[in-house]
Amino acid sequence: MWVGSPENDWNDPSNWSPVGIPIATDDVYIRDESNQTTVISVGPVVFGSLIVGNSPPNANETLLLAGGFSSDGAVYVTGAAMLFLGTLEDQPNSIYNADIIMVDTPSTLLIRDANVTVVDDIYNLGLIILDGNGNASSIDNTNSIKCETNSYYQMNTIFNRSNSTLLLKPGSSLYFTGVEQDDTTRFMDGSRLYGMAESGMKFENQSLYTDQAIIELNSSAIATENAYILIGDQTKFNMTGAYTTIFPPSSDSVFASSRSNATITDAIVGFDHTLFFLNNSRFNIFGSSDFYLKDSFILTMGDGGFLSLFESAKMNVHQSTIFIQNYLDLGDLANLNLYGSQIVIAENQDYYSFTASGNSSMTLSHQSSLTVNGIFFLTDYATIQSSVSDFSIKEHMYLQNDSIVQINLANFTVDGLLTIVDRAQLLFSSSIVYINGSAGAYDQSKLLLNTSILYVPGNFTLTSTFLSMNSIMIVNQYFQSAGLYYALETNLLVSGEFHSYGYAFFENTTLISNGTAKFDTAFYGKNANITVQSGDLVFLENSNFTCTNCTISVLAGVFEYQQGTRLELFNTTLTNNGTVSSLGDVSLSPGSSITNTGLFTILSNIIANATTNNETLPAEINNYGSINSQSNVTIDVLINNSGNFSIESNSSIYVQEFTQTDGGNLQLVGGGSITSYLNLNIQGGSVYGNGAINTSLDLNNNGQLGIKNITSELEIHGNLTQSGNSTTVIRINTIDDFTKYKINQTIEVAGTLLVYMNKNLLGNDVNVTIISYNQTSSSGGDFGKIKVLTYDPENNDDEEEVECQVQPTKGERNYSLLLQDCENSTAQSNRNKVIVGAVVGSIVGASVLVASYIAYKKYLAKKLFAKKLDRIQAEMNKL
Repeated sequence: MWVGSPENDWNDPSNWSPVGIPIATDDVYIRDESNQTTVISVGPVVFGSLIVGNSPPNANETLLLAGGFSSDGAVYVTGAAMLFLGTLEDQPNSIYNADIIMVDTPSTLLIRDANVTVVDDIYNLGLIILDGNGNASSIDNTNSIKCETNSYYQMNTIFNRSNSTLLLKPGSSLYFTGVEQDDTTRFMDGSRLYGMAESGMKFENQSLYTDQAIIELNSSAIATENAYILIGDQTKFNMTGAYTTIFPPSSDSVFASSRSNATITDAIVGFDHTLFFLNNSRFNIFGSSDFYLKDSFILTMGDGGFLSLFESAKMNVHQSTIFIQNYLDLGDLANLNLYGSQIVIAENQDYYSFTASGNSSMTLSHQSSLTVNGIFFLTDYATIQSSVSDFSIKEHMYLQNDSIVQINLANFTVDGLLTIVDRAQLLFSSSIVYINGSAGAYDQSKLLLNTSILYVPGNFTLTSTFLSMNSIMIVNQYFQSAGLYYALETNLLVSGEFHSYGYAFFENTTLISNGTAKFDTAFYGKNANITVQSGDLVFLENSNFTCTNCTISVLAGVFEYQQGTRLELFNTTLTNNGTVSSLGDVSLSPGSSITNTGLFTILSNIIANATTNNETLPAEINNYGSINSQSNVTIDVLINNSGNFSIESNSSIYVQEFTQTDGGNLQLVGGGSITSYLNLNIQGGSVYGNGAINTSLDLNNNGQLGIKNITSELEIHGNLTQSGNSTTVIRINTIDDFTKYKINQTIEVAGTLLVYMNKNLLGNDVNVTIISYNQTSSSGGDFGKIKVLTYDPENNDDEEEVECQVQPTKGERNYSLLLQDCENSTAQSNRNKVIVGAVVGSIVGASVLVASYIAYKKYLAKKLFAKKLDRIQAEMNKL
């Protein structure tokens, strides 16, 4: 025990009781409750254990050991100060309870120019100031505190001198404890902290500050409890290790934080194989910090689970996973880069789950992924780039104020809402995009789809710019573009509804509609392919549709262009197998064609447009189905009709050129009319109905005027010319209801006259004028064959050919028929007689008709004479 004066030499034996300098086995006590005791040693000292001072406020002892000391036992410093001017080699179970306040006052522990080795455990419940001189404290020069294997050092310490070092060897632990966050541990001005395998640090109820420091942790753990961590200006913070599970073994690096805030400012921070538990804690990265994370895992939990990057801070994440309970916030030029990593952000009920603003940026590459289960918000020039990575938004993705999202070689999914406004851009390249919820792009925003596939099972609305290139779009529900849509080499498949209410440009693009596809305002196509398989393709009122080198096909649905619409086709083919309703004007250039095998309703004009480079192929309509015109229209192109062409009641149609072949029918209904400057060329099929033909009619080859089932009444304001292989058909319902043809100019007939007569007229004399005309042609001509058949008016079925006395009369102004003694072939054969001189079944040539008439008069005379003889014989029998 010390018994010397207040200021005496350790090495003076008389200062000790019992007398003698302490040796390695002695327990040393320095206690003085009344005096300020200072014990000095210039050389090294040894002792077994050391107790300095009593409990405050009566602890006034100071121990100066210039040469350091060696102890085999515990060192207890209670309410006292120790000044070391040498090497301190601590022994197991040393306890420092110095309760130190500041430099140069009682209760201060100063270590100057010393190497302190902590062999086992040092407990310091106060403040250790290393090289304190009143205002600054550090470990001087090359000196260090070393925590040996399995040692324990609990302290509240300041390190702030260049080259000072704190080393934690394997198994050692540092506990930085305080009463509240105002208690601090600092690493400053080039000081170093090294943690080796299985070592650890805990910051509890205090703050950790670093400034121009170096912190290297290898398989070490950092835990915080109610702490604030500021990794500051130009600090290098590296943490490496190897964890394998969420509850890692002791060799892992662990950063655990509870109810704490960690802030990194203008620092270089690296974590490798590190596990972060952030419970109700916040991780902030500011300034020009460079944060590196590799093979690590960050788990934030609780309401305080935040990760924030601001002020040009950069965070690089390699092969790591980050799970954020609350939200991720990027701002002020911050940059977050993922390499083979994933971030999962839980839904935040009260705020955004992901925010990026202020020219901040985020990149995903090497099969990374970002999953946001809440609201994703980008604004103020923030950018996100994702390459070979997955991008998933479960709730609402909101882009505004010139923000940009670029997705390349990735899967992109929005299950909730996607909103793009205020010049924001969403760009996809070589990606697969799913919009499972509803999406909208407005206010000068832009959407780009390049070499990608876009699935829209939900709704998609655009009032801005949309560009798709080398891509596929599949719309299952509703897609609406009311802005500018440019499609280049795109396949657009619509099974739901597709509406383009703005400007649409399709180049080398295919549109296939199984649902409803509607276009308004303007559509411009080049080398486009539009196919309506089963749905409707509609161009709304007063819109413009222009297509060059295009193919338009209606397979089974409806293609409708409404009133006021202008359809301009340049070297384009329109093929209809379904239903086409033409309410607007159509302009066909040479090389363009409309081919109809379905139902085509024309209610407006189809005109020729000479603006084309293809002058060799005429503009034409090829009809193999049904075309009907229901208004006064002009068709200023060639019509090739092999189907049904109907001009409805009181409708008038002008055609440039009309050619009909086998299988075709031209029907005029209820006073409809057809007009042309060229003759109607009927090479096959029929012309019939009730109406006017305002041109000449040429019946060639197998052409036919009239049909058996309808009593036609046609007025031809031109010539009627009939070739030898053609047919004129007359239907006689009654002697007052029969087919009539009025030719306002000349006729030249040949071929066959085919008469269908109501079977109820058999046995009656029928005299009808079937053709009236202005004059006959100079060559005259007559029917080469007249054939009479009957039909059943009940079912309109044909009966059989009949034998009649047929007397045709071709006068100056009309052509009439007299049919007498018409009997069917069966009745005639039953009588087994043939009228001499009668023409049976058919009358061939005009001379034969005259001869038949003479023979018929002789026959009548004989018949009348025979009847008279029979009557005389009957009178004689009465006598």
